Amino acid sequence: MNLFSKIKPTMVLMSLLIGLVLMGTLSGCGNQQPAPVVLVGTPSIGEPKVGAPSSQQPGEEIGISIEIASTGGVTLNYIWSADGGEIVRGQGSPAITYRVPDEPGTYNVRVKVEWEGQSIEKVTSIKVKGEDAAPTPEPPTDTPELPADTPTSKPTNTPNPTNTPKPPTDTPTPAPTNTPKPTNTPRPTPTPTATIDADPTVYDNFNNPANDGKWNAGRWKYWSNPGNTAVNQQDGVLVLSRQSRENGGLTHPNFSIEDIGFVEAKIMLEDTIQASGGDVGIGLWSSNNWWLNCSVFGKQGNTSAWAGCSTGDSLDVSRGFQVSFNSWHILRFDTNPDTGQIDFSVDGQLIGNYAPPNVDAFKKGRFNVNLSVWSEDGGLVTGYIDDVRIGQMEQ
Repeated sequence: MNLFSKIKPTMVLMSLLIGLVLMGTLSGCGNQQPAPVVLVGTPSIGEPKVGAPSSQQPGEEIGISIEIASTGGVTLNYIWSADGGEIVRGQGSPAITYRVPDEPGTYNVRVKVEWEGQSIEKVTSIKVKGEDAAPTPEPPTDTPELPADTPTSKPTNTPNPTNTPKPPTDTPTPAPTNTPKPTNTPRPTPTPTATIDADPTVYDNFNNPANDGKWNAGRWKYWSNPGNTAVNQQDGVLVLSRQSRENGGLTHPNFSIEDIGFVEAKIMLEDTIQASGGDVGIGLWSSNNWWLNCSVFGKQGNTSAWAGCSTGDSLDVSRGFQVSFNSWHILRFDTNPDTGQIDFSVDGQLIGNYAPPNVDAFKKGRFNVNLSVWSEDGGLVTGYIDDVRIGQMEQ
């Protein structure tokens, strides 16, 4: 009994020591497990979407866009390419207008999205229909049977006319050689450009090829709220695309109301819009944060858009009306330097006006003329602007 009583406390002490060693070992092993890896700043990029039926007619223009669910807080660069056809506009943005090839077949359109040394490529296939006029050989096969009973002398006469083409073939040769020379006269087709440029109210028609892929930095300054606003001149128009909340675009600063006279532009909103609300338009921004905007507005899933105007202190200055996606509309506002009143019109139709509450302060203000694209929730919005006119250039 005395021996057992001496051994028992010793065994209990050893058990406690072994337990502590095991717990330390187990907890040490747990600390050696790797921490989970969390990817930060990786964009979520969907598949390209074609805004048209699955089979296209030869030479048709269609819209193709790629959906970006999240940019991951990085700036994205878009590079589009195709097996055939032509990317008409939108290169460098998440949405393009693509002209399909003239030959039937299946063609791949690719977009490579790059960010911070990384990239991903997405592909969609476009099927071009063939010509439907193939069945025409059947009628000719019936016609030879009828002449078969008629004297064979008629076909023998037909070869004789085949000799007649030979003399004309000599005459055409000189004629075409003269025709190319007149084809030099069409080169004055740049005359439309000249006539537009000759209009002193045209501030920018985006026709200068030296500014393709960018914009005329001598006339416009870039501005953008946080996020990515893609702006570039392409094929004679200005392309604006945004996939972040708020707005951005180009601006020309420091006008007075007396300087402005009027502002007018051709504006088109693309039906590839992926936002709950978005627009592209022209407007004014003053030094005291008063603003005016005339734009074409649309929503994802709608079949038509809306053209109208609003101001920072009176959001309902114009009735506006329904317009089509993918079509040009002329938006304009005229300023009265004496009364400060501003009249708004769309496609030549007066839609409303605005009278400033303090005319003297309004006349003394300084204003920027803005070209902008806006997205309500960060969904993709793409639009086009052309032939910007500012009345201060009328002299």
